[in-house]
Amino acid sequence: MAALPRGIQLVKWTNATDGSVSMRYRVRVQRKDFKADNLYADIGEALQFLALTKSPGVLDSIDL
Repeated sequence: MAALPRGIQLVKWTNATDGSVSMRYRVRVQRKDFKADNLYADIGEALQFLALTKSPGVLDSIDL
């Protein structure tokens, strides 16, 4: 798996009741004018949200 871009973090946790492992992608953006902390089940959705929070033209440089 390729390295995740800055601003996206893989979050894993184990459910205590049945032992299943859950994985989500956290997008955390903290700027003066905008703050977001979202979890996504799909890396594509996380990349798309991250790209939308940045300046125009960034989406073209990311492979979805």
